[in-house]
Amino acid sequence: MRAAAELAAHLGRIGGDRVAEHRQVVVVTHLAQIAARADRHFVVTKRIGRASVELVDGREREAELARMLSGTVGDVSLAHARQLLDGEHPSAAVGTATGEGERAEIVRADT
Repeated sequence: MRAAAELAAHLGRIGGDRVAEHRQVVVVTHLAQIAARADRHFVVTKRIGRASVELVDGREREAELARMLSGTVGDVSLAHARQLLDGEHPSAAVGTATGEGERAEIVRADT
C-alpha cells in the first residue's frame, strides 16, 4: 500500500496527464476522481472466482462514477459525477485491487 501512495504522490507532482501523453497508462482504482480522468472506463466484477470486464460510457459511466462516489446512484451523486467528467474537480490518488465479490474500476488513457 505504501508503494501505491508514493506513486500517487509522484504522479500528482509531475502531472499524471503528462505521463499519458507519451505512454499507455492503465490504472486500477476505487476513486471516482481518478476514473473520471480516463479516456476509457472499464468495470471489473469478480464473482465466485470469475471476473468479467465491461466498458462503460455515457450514462452508464456517469452512474458508475456516482456509485463509486456514494455507494448509490442519486441526483446528488450523478451531479457530482458529471462535474468530475467535466474536469471540475481534479485529484491525484491511487486505489488498490479488490477481493472476492468486490468491484474495481480500470481506467485507460490513450496517447
